[in-house]
Amino acid sequence: KKRLMEGWLYKKGKGVFSSYLWKKYYFKQGTGGPETRSKLFYYKNPNTFDVLFSGYIDLERASSIHPSMEESKEFAFQINTVDRDYYLCAVDEDDLNFWLAGNLNHSYYYTILFV
Repeated sequence: KKRLMEGWLYKKGKGVFSSYLWKKYYFKQGTGGPETRSKLFYYKNPNTFDVLFSGYIDLERASSIHPSMEESKEFAFQINTVDRDYYLCAVDEDDLNFWLAGNLNHSYYYTILFV
């Protein structure tokens, strides 16, 4: 049975002034039709599901997901899409493995690269 991706991660900002900031978000894979199942929504507050999401990562547009070589965070990984590279960080190695091996490789949308 496929498990949904869900849990706390840190996400690195993308702007000039926020590119060095890591903010904690609750990530949850969409559970609706095919158009939402390929999206990884993130929330500041997990009690606001399906109402107030902060953003999403479109996994259908992802080309790779792998541990990050560019970040100094120990449990960082990245999701590369055609539009943007997302830098995420798990709280520990088990959590990182959950996101990389336990969930992300169940999708046919992208390729997992392990280093």
